[in-house]
This record gives sequence, structure tokens and C-alpha cells, in this order.
Amino acid sequence: ARAYRESGNLEAATHALTETLRLDPNYHRAHELANSIKQAHYNKGITYLNDERYSEAVTAFQNAITLDSDFTTAHYNLGLTYLKMETYPRAVDALQKTITLDPNYKAAHHSLALAYLGQQELGKARDAARETLKLDPNYQPALSLLEAIDPSFTPSEIQTTTPPEPDQPVEQQPSGKPRQETHYELGIAYQDSEMYPEAVAEFQKAINLDSDFIAAHISLGEVYLEIGELDDAETAANAALRIDANSQPARQLLNDIRQVRPPMPRQTEQTKAVSRAPDPPDVKQDLERGLLFLSNGQYLQAVATFKRVLKVDPDSIEAHYGLGQAYLELGAFDDATTATEAVLTRNPSHQGARELLQIIKFAKNRERNRERRKKVLKYAAVLGVIVLGVFIEIRFEIIPWPNSDINLSIEEFTLGNSSREQEGLLDAGKTSHLRFRIRNKGETVRNIEVGLHPSRIEGVDFNNAMIIKKLRKGAVEIVHIRMEANKDVKGRKIPLRIQLFGKSGWFGKQAPLSTPTAELVLKIIPD
Repeated sequence: ARAYRESGNLEAATHALTETLRLDPNYHRAHELANSIKQAHYNKGITYLNDERYSEAVTAFQNAITLDSDFTTAHYNLGLTYLKMETYPRAVDALQKTITLDPNYKAAHHSLALAYLGQQELGKARDAARETLKLDPNYQPALSLLEAIDPSFTPSEIQTTTPPEPDQPVEQQPSGKPRQETHYELGIAYQDSEMYPEAVAEFQKAINLDSDFIAAHISLGEVYLEIGELDDAETAANAALRIDANSQPARQLLNDIRQVRPPMPRQTEQTKAVSRAPDPPDVKQDLERGLLFLSNGQYLQAVATFKRVLKVDPDSIEAHYGLGQAYLELGAFDDATTATEAVLTRNPSHQGARELLQIIKFAKNRERNRERRKKVLKYAAVLGVIVLGVFIEIRFEIIPWPNSDINLSIEEFTLGNSSREQEGLLDAGKTSHLRFRIRNKGETVRNIEVGLHPSRIEGVDFNNAMIIKKLRKGAVEIVHIRMEANKDVKGRKIPLRIQLFGKSGWFGKQAPLSTPTAELVLKIIPD
């Protein structure tokens, strides 16, 4: 293991070290070396993760865990790598192991919520996000996630923001990427996955570390534009232009914002004179945004926008109705039902809500039937594999079925080829071969043991037992048994008989088979 480590072959070093600890789990020097090698694996994993070489990162973190199964941060970064690869079940396993080792690992709880969200398990994602907030009530990514997926979530008070902590408690290589680039790339991954609150948080972390990070400002503005926060998008674009007044991406972002922003209506004296209660701040605009998100298929953003409306106006029928539609599209049928029933509570004659309830019920039943069909198809597939396996076995005899109809015969039992050997003569200090044929006149047989009787002859060396693995119906097996007489062997005559052993059934014992006897008198000639 030390030699492999010095040559840079960490995988081979890990294998050798594992064998060392298997032989002596208390070998102190091996434990010291294990700590060094596991840290090297871990550092390589962090470098691969930053470079988006996810498969190599997985291997590195797993090697580190092989040497230390309680390596908490290795489990966490393994889960984070699987999350970026969208391999959500494995991400869940790694992150759950992290939380088992350290229940106060805030970033692991939040990443677990994202993994559950990737699997469309909204209930589990909601619970994991709430666990995150138990550890840090001001953790903005978890707050944003809960606002999007939990209609019952209402923060008890406005939380004061605290400096964000890095999501990766990593020990970076000195040659690794700067932390702001890591946060920026993680933000891009969240943006591509349409996890916009998390993307905003990561871009903001990158900007906090490097206020002149122009790409982070532009990406932050793009995310704000996608979720309809036009003022924030414009602020981010202007920040990029202050860093580089000639930045074409920043200018293009500003142009996109101007095209999306609705024109401000001109106020006339007549409209000013109309005495009516003004809409609450941004409610009307948020309703329009929510409907736009809904029509564009951006359902998580629609949920978050309608919930903002309901915080200001809990009796907004349009917001409750839009929330029910968005939850239906996300497959959160219980939440969709709750939001739609809130519409009927406020307006029992709302025909759209009544129709939406029927659609939710139909979709829920369809999903239940689809799950049943999946189970039926799974069972049918298993049955099909069994039937196919039986057919293949019958056709090609792959599975070693037990012997049933055994009908073997022994033919042409001779000693060697010359006329002298055919008479059964074996000279002292010489070598010859017993030869005979075994013919199968019945069904295919397996694991037939061939032996001589007597099994030992003083002064003569030979291999008494051999196994015929398989002999098909009508086939012939030619058997050679090498016999070597010692130079000082005594002369005598010995009757030899071939004995076949086998078993019938799966659990039978090896027993002599009732085959026609084949005998030969061996005549040993002394020196």
C-alpha cells in the first residue's frame, strides 16, 4: 500500500490497505496510512466535483468511504454529486447516511429535500426542508423551497438574514477552483434544473465572494427574469454594466427585460377621480405573473407567485384557483384539492373549481391505476422471464437438472495400445494407460464419477477418481487413466473393475450405478 501510494496509484493502495486491515484490524501503522490515503481520495473527489467530472468524483468519494465508513463529508459530497447527476435514489441514500452520522448537518438536510423533489416526492421534500429550518430558521434556500411546495407554510416572523454558509464543507486542494466559481457553477446546475431559489442563493454567494464576478451578475439577472422578478433582474444587469460598460450579454439581458415588462398605464384625471379601493401592492401584477407562469408550464414558479398573493390577500379566489391548477400539474393531488376547496368555500357556485375537483379526482384515480398497471407489468415481466428461462433450459439444457433415466455402459476396457499391453501387462518402472469408453444410452447425465476397484494398488500410482461433468444422450466419453509402476514393484495379478457413481434427484447421495461390469486382470511384471 505504501509503494502504490508513492507511485500515485491510490486505488491499488486502497485495495492493499484493505487487505492489511482485514488481516489485522488493530494495526496502528495501517490506520495512519489509511487516514492519509482517504484524504487524498477525498481531495481528488472535490477536484473532480468542481470540474463537473461526476463519475470520477463518485469513484473517489467511494474509495474514501471504503477506508472510513463514517467519513461524514465524503458521504455528503457523494450525495451532492449524485444530485448533480440527477441520480436521485443514490443521492437520497448517501445524504441519509450523512444525516445519520451528523443529524445537525444543515446542508445535508437541504440537499436531501432537493433529492426528494427530484423524485417528485413532495411530502418527503417538505419534511426534509422543515428539518433544515429547525437547524437554521434563516436558511433562505429552504425557505424558498418550502414556499414553493408547501401551501400551509407561513413563516411566523420576518427572519433576519445571516451570512450564508457554504453548502460544501470541503477541504479544497490549493490548486482547486476559487470558491466563487464553485458557487457559480452550482448555481448554473440549479438554473438548468429550474431550481431557481437555489440558483439565486448560489449566484449571490459567488457575488459576495467576488463583487466583480460579471458572469454571476448576469446569470442572477437571467434567473430573476425567468421567475418574473423584473426589478431584481434589471438591478443585476445594471451591476454587470457597472463592471463592464461594453458587456454585450448584460445589454441583451436589459433588452429582454424591457420586452417582457408590461407598459405602465397612463393616469388621467378621470381615472384619478374614480373612487375605488386600490389593489394591494403588487397583487394584481403577481396574479398576472402567476397566470403567465401557469400558461408557460412553469408550475413551481406559479405556485410561489400565487402564494405571495395569498399572503397579502388570503381570500383571492383567482390565486386559490390558480394554485389548485398548478398543484394538479405537479401531481400534488392532495394540495390541489385543498386549494380548490378553498375556492368553493369562498364561492360555492364557482363552476371552474367544481370542474377542477372532478379533474383532480380523475387524475388521482388514473395515477393510482397507472401504479397498479406498473405492478401488474412488473409481475408479468417476472413471469415472462421465468417462462423464458424454462424454455431456454429445456432447449439448451443450461440448468443442471437431476439425473433421472441413467443407462450407461462400459466398452473396450484395455491397457495401452501395444499387443503386450492389451494382454494387461504392466512392467516395473514403466507407464501405461487404462482406456475404456462410456456410452450413454439414456437421457443426459451429469457429474458421473469414474473409479477403479480396488482404489489402491501397492507400488502403482494412478488417479483413481475422475468426474464426467455432462454426457448427452447417445454420446460416448473416452477415458484414460494413467498408471505408473514403481521400479521395485512386486509382481502379481490383480483383477480390476470399473465402478461408476452418480446420484438421482437434487438431494440424493453419490451411490454406485447399476451398470454392466467391465473387468481386466492387471499383470504386474517385476524388474
